[in-house]
Amino acid sequence: GREGAVLLVNGKVRPRLKVRAGKQQRWRIINATRARYYNIRLRNHRFMRLGGDNGLAARSEDVYNLIVTPGERADAVFTPADPPGTRNVLRWVPTERGYGSTYNRSSEQMLAIETVADAPVTPEPIPAELRAIEPIDIAGATERTLDLTIAIASTVEMGVNGVPYWQAKPLEIALGDTEVWRIVNNTDFSHPFHLHGYFFQVLDENRVPEWKDTVNVPTKSELTIAVRFDERPGAWMYHCHILDHAEAGMMGHLVVRDPNEPYTPAPPAAHHHH
Repeated sequence: GREGAVLLVNGKVRPRLKVRAGKQQRWRIINATRARYYNIRLRNHRFMRLGGDNGLAARSEDVYNLIVTPGERADAVFTPADPPGTRNVLRWVPTERGYGSTYNRSSEQMLAIETVADAPVTPEPIPAELRAIEPIDIAGATERTLDLTIAIASTVEMGVNGVPYWQAKPLEIALGDTEVWRIVNNTDFSHPFHLHGYFFQVLDENRVPEWKDTVNVPTKSELTIAVRFDERPGAWMYHCHILDHAEAGMMGHLVVRDPNEPYTPAPPAAHHHH
């Protein structure tokens, strides 16, 4: 996916943020880019990650950097720790997302941070436990494999299970069903997988439990998610949130049907327009 050449924070190039030592700020970070992964770092600082797409995670997490993929959100506490009267710069740092994504690239400035001369304040402790998140019950769940694919011939055609979106038939799902999706990425690029209409849980004991709608599937890896289609019947999309990849075919549809409603045919596969 093509990345823009200019980094914007709230629509501005390298805006200035004034902070007071110890005075915490809660940052809600939204990656609205078409392709760029944001790996955010600040010299001599750590962040307390609280959650992301759906709000609070189950637990807070002390992290060195925040990685936010296209379409993804992060919720974190920033505690200014520089001495009063000093300056620092929040930086974008290259992160590996596949072929050529870090080669010969240096960090870029995002935000100028100026610590005012006021006396420092004592930061508040951040709770370890934030929210009770019950695991989705996957007993009897329908299992599917979604293989994110790239075929290169005279053109680059991407898809799911080898089928681009304009040839794909929608997944048929009954309202109230739970599904477990194994998302496979054997391509040379990472893909932020995004589902419309529903939040899911990533089935990984090493992750802090949280509700998500966008998750990075690194190159040459796979992960598994659980989704409960408990409401909102209708047609929904899923796709790679690198928009060039979605446009090239890495996108699909699903139809959630209410068994108590009269049957209506699924919309036909879309036609591709260049």
